[in-house]
Amino acid sequence: MNLRKKVGEFLFDFDFPTRVNGYQYLKEGMINILESDIMPSNKILFCDLAKRFNTDVDNIDRCLRTLVDKMWATFAKMGWFTERPTNREFIIKCAEFVSSRNSQASVYDILSRPD
Repeated sequence: MNLRKKVGEFLFDFDFPTRVNGYQYLKEGMINILESDIMPSNKILFCDLAKRFNTDVDNIDRCLRTLVDKMWATFAKMGWFTERPTNREFIIKCAEFVSSRNSQASVYDILSRPD
């Protein structure tokens, strides 16, 4: 299965709000990380996204922050975070999930595991 499709399915399965600008930035950031041999710094990752979407880095950061604020509690239930992650931490964790063997498990099974 191609990477773009796997990332899209992940975002769909977790009900990420597609109407939020941060959705596209998260999707492209995850793909960038998964395709890269090295872990890009915030500056490199956000600058790349800003060029790709013809906007500024502050807008990327703000939109991702809004998306992370909406979604991180869902992932905290799974034990991924104990407190609100940075934008970069959130993108990396989502990318790791897509690339891991756990991505084969049902999202609903993962979310319904007892704490």
